[in-house]
Amino acid sequence: MKFKSFLSFFLALIISFSLCSCEAEVEEDTSLITPLLYEVTDSENGKVWLFGSVHVGEESFYPLPRYVLNAFKKADVLAVELDIINFKNNDYFQSLAFSKLSYKDGSTIKDHIPPFLYDDALEILKEHNLYNQSLDYYYPALWADYIDSARYLKLGINKELGIDRYFINNKGKKQLSEIESAKEQYTMLAGFSETVQSSLLYSAVNDYNEPIEESSLKELMALWAAGDEAALTEKLRKPEKFSSEEQKNLYNEYYKAAVTDRNLKMTDYAEEVLLSGKETFICVGAAHIIGEGSIVEQLKARGYTVTTIKGAPKTETSSSLPASN
Repeated sequence: MKFKSFLSFFLALIISFSLCSCEAEVEEDTSLITPLLYEVTDSENGKVWLFGSVHVGEESFYPLPRYVLNAFKKADVLAVELDIINFKNNDYFQSLAFSKLSYKDGSTIKDHIPPFLYDDALEILKEHNLYNQSLDYYYPALWADYIDSARYLKLGINKELGIDRYFINNKGKKQLSEIESAKEQYTMLAGFSETVQSSLLYSAVNDYNEPIEESSLKELMALWAAGDEAALTEKLRKPEKFSSEEQKNLYNEYYKAAVTDRNLKMTDYAEEVLLSGKETFICVGAAHIIGEGSIVEQLKARGYTVTTIKGAPKTETSSSLPASN
């Protein structure tokens, strides 16, 4: 079951990176990338910008394109999934997350996953000095996050170059708004069934063992950087076939919590700020922005005008219906 294509975009909680300020209008464009940016407007001149984030990055991502930085400059509010800078610097919040993702009945992860999976995951963590014995008391979802960290090291991906971290560090005087919170995200992870938990770790181990030249994460990052909406949407598309009814049910459990429910909440937030009149730059995981049931798709269905911006030209991709109130 291929869960991690989605998790690579919007579940990792990783550290921040500070780059240059974006307060001045950006005139010269030396960026090497053309990621998708959407402008959403209503009939009352409300406006939000939708920009899909990748939570890890590469130096080639920077500087970001002029059209992205200028949209960010115009906004009054920066909205992100959660303030990961505050979370990273708050020991209390982190302790709550670790507590939520730990076994309380005296059991360890070895009592909840197959022995071969434990051995494979343990080998990876030890190779990267990420293991200590206390980790045995935590859920597979936390182990999967640690395995992802090892995967980034293997691929030479800098965890500090995540897109949302860049904007948080360069928000200046903008209001920072959390659409979710760290608590909501780790509570979601802790709430998955044991089988989904095990599948998350299994997928993380499998993805780690992919040959570097065939890395699915590298491919997703390249599609994001190129702004290839069609290819990225296809890559993130829900499977049409499953090997069993059990696998289908497990996938649906994961997808509803990690994607469907969160997309609805983010869309409701976008509509709320549109009606508020505060121009808002929304930066959330790219898998929430495009594809089936995405924020863009739902806002179009609600009658808002959605314009795709990629470089200088603008392409109308909206419904012609008036915005709902």
